[in-house]
Amino acid sequence: MSSLVFLLGTDTEIQSGKTAADVAAKTGGLVLIEDQERQKFLKRAGELHIQPQVITGTKGFDYSRGRREHITVYRVAKP
Repeated sequence: MSSLVFLLGTDTEIQSGKTAADVAAKTGGLVLIEDQERQKFLKRAGELHIQPQVITGTKGFDYSRGRREHITVYRVAKP
């Protein structure tokens, strides 16, 4: 994940799926969610009445944790 933050810039926040939905509801923008956090993100998004739109997904390898990851990129409209 640190390489992703390096590529996206230091304004990138790393949050849980639930907290990512809270932030997105306030600011809008792009949200990148690991598969293990997807259900928490979507559940909270529904509670907040925001509708994340899937943009794309990508697979990679988290070398710091030694495991494969899948990330879905969502767009959330600004409030």
